[in-house]
Amino acid sequence: MVRMILLALACPLMVFGADLIANINIVDYFTTTDNLFGLYCDSYHVYGVDPWDDEVEGYFFNGTPYANLPLDYMTYPSPWGMCLIPTGPTYYTDFTSNSIYYTDGMTWYSFIDPAGIYGRGIDYDGQYIWEADCDYSGNGNGIYRLNTNGTGAVFYATPEPQDYLTGLTRFSFDGIEYVMVTTIGDCNFYFYRTDGTFAGSAPVPFTITYGYGIQYCEATDTFFFSCVSYGNYCIYQLEFEFSLGLANGTWGSVKYSF
Repeated sequence: MVRMILLALACPLMVFGADLIANINIVDYFTTTDNLFGLYCDSYHVYGVDPWDDEVEGYFFNGTPYANLPLDYMTYPSPWGMCLIPTGPTYYTDFTSNSIYYTDGMTWYSFIDPAGIYGRGIDYDGQYIWEADCDYSGNGNGIYRLNTNGTGAVFYATPEPQDYLTGLTRFSFDGIEYVMVTTIGDCNFYFYRTDGTFAGSAPVPFTITYGYGIQYCEATDTFFFSCVSYGNYCIYQLEFEFSLGLANGTWGSVKYSF
């Protein structure tokens, strides 16, 4: 593992009529040994799903390796996204099966994924699971909201990204709840309200080849983003400064609001 330090960069984007204007600062980043897809954060660590070694890899925020957790919910799993419900199960999407798998730490369970084999990044908002559907060349990209038992799935189309969806995370700003998604090769972050309304976008402020997981971390008030950059597997820590509409005087930070 090689750790590298960057000077903070800013890359504002103004989108006429959009809810959100984003200014993105690079806080730090580090390289990882393996290509990590979905991300999850706790108070001290960021975790990434390694679908090739069938495990979750954990790192301290400074890039120091923390732990590896093997995933054995099927003989040949293909995990992508992950999210953990506090005091509850941990959920994983799988890109070669049509199921979402979850575990209480002892036993594995599953239910049919409404996105089928196209389920990618997932997150939990305190009540619902949110999932990225990457069926870009079929029915189109979209976001699912579903109950933790797999029922009640609601689909919101996301036609704005110009490549298939990969990562997804939830956040709130100025009392409004949003979903952010990433794509494999369209180098932008996209924002949506939780009713599916498009709320704006912002470019990735550095060179990447592929974009994967995105996760808001309440402990640091930043976002972690996994990607391939300059031939390296990387996790970037990013600070998003948002303003509403075209008003430049309403900068602020983001917080979850359960």
